[in-house]
Amino acid sequence: MKKVLVVLLALFICTVSNVNAIADRNVTLNDQLLNKQFQSLTEYNKIIEAVNNKDTSLLATKNNISNYFGGAYLNDKKQLVTLVTENNKTVVNELIKLTNNDNLIIKKVKFSYSHLQQTMNKINSYLYMNQKSDDKIINNINRITLHDDKNCIVVSLFRINEDYIKLFKNKVCSSECLIFKEDSKPILDESTAYVGQKIGAKNWISSGFKAKWNSPEGAVYGYVTCGHGMRGNDTIIDEQGNVLGRVRIIKYGGKVDASFFEVTDKNCRLTNIIYQERDYSQLDGANFLPAVGLTVSKFGHATNKTIGVVIASSVTARVGDTVFTNLVQTDYSSDAGDSGGFVGVESSNNRYVTAGIHKGSSGKYSFYVVASYIRDELNVDIVE
Repeated sequence: MKKVLVVLLALFICTVSNVNAIADRNVTLNDQLLNKQFQSLTEYNKIIEAVNNKDTSLLATKNNISNYFGGAYLNDKKQLVTLVTENNKTVVNELIKLTNNDNLIIKKVKFSYSHLQQTMNKINSYLYMNQKSDDKIINNINRITLHDDKNCIVVSLFRINEDYIKLFKNKVCSSECLIFKEDSKPILDESTAYVGQKIGAKNWISSGFKAKWNSPEGAVYGYVTCGHGMRGNDTIIDEQGNVLGRVRIIKYGGKVDASFFEVTDKNCRLTNIIYQERDYSQLDGANFLPAVGLTVSKFGHATNKTIGVVIASSVTARVGDTVFTNLVQTDYSSDAGDSGGFVGVESSNNRYVTAGIHKGSSGKYSFYVVASYIRDELNVDIVE
C-alpha cells in the first residue's frame, strides 16, 4: 500500500524523533561580513579544487601545495585562515597566487589535509565493509569528525576505555591525528510548494529546495527533501491535506540522505520563495563546499529560521545500521520536523545560496547534507 507523506512546505527538513532544540546563535551578518564571507568561501573552494583536481594543467600547483596544505577555515571576521605543515616560500606564494589574496592568513600545523582525508577514508572503508555486522568496534562508534580548524580527527565512542582505543587502532586505523572521546548521543533524523514548507507522511518533515530531476523519460520538476522515512511512489501532501505529488527517487546512505518528489498537482505553482521569509528566495549554489566558520541559515517547519556556523566540514556517523559520510556539523538549532529543510548561505539582494538540506541533530549540534552530493547522487539540478 502506498504511504501518504505529509510535507510542511517550509524548506525541506526531516526528523523522526524528538530532539531537544539547541540555543540558536541568532547571528546576523552585515553586508561587509556577507561580502567577506563569500570572498573567503571562493578562495577556499579554489584551494580545495586545486588539491583534489586531476586536471594536468593544475598539476604543478597541486604538487606544490598538496603535501603541505593542512586545511582552512573562516575566522570570526570571515577571513580565510589557511593551514600549512611547512611555512616555506614556495607554498605560501602558490596559495597567494591561487586565491589572488596578498593578505592571506597562513598558520602552521602538524598534519597535512591529505593525511587527514586518507585517515577518514580508511575509517570510512572499515565502516562500510562492516556496517551490517555485529562487529564490536562498529557498534561502539558514534561518529568520526574531521575538524579542519583544529587539524585533527575526533573519534566519538558511545563507551570509552583504553582497551577499546587499542582495539580501534589495531583493527581500523592508527594515527597521531586521532583524538578519542566519549559521546553517548547519536545523530537522530528529524521528521515532522514553498522552500522550507511543512510536508509529510507518517511524520512531518520540511521541504528543501526546488529542483529538476533528469529522469530517463526527461525533465521532471519538484522538490528535494530528506530520504529517511520515504518509499518510492509515496504520496506527498501539505498540511491542509492537499496532494502535492509523489516520491520518485530516494538515496539513504553514504554522502546523501535525500529524496526527490515530483509535483503532480497541475494547480500548484512551484516556487523557490522561502516560506519563513517571503521576501527571500533560494538560488543555485551546489558547486561549493562548506568551510569551517561559514555562517549558514536553516529553514524548517519545526524551528523556522535558525542560524549557526559550520563546526566541521566532514563527519562520518552511523544512524542505525546505515553509515553516512561527508555530513556537515553546525551549531544552528533544530528539532523534530526540521528534517529535509533548506540550508543556505545568505547573499545580497534577498537571496540564499543553496548549501544543502538538514538531516538531524545530536545534543547541541545539527547536521546537514551537502547540496552538490545530492545533485550528483539523485541526478537533479537546482532551479530558480
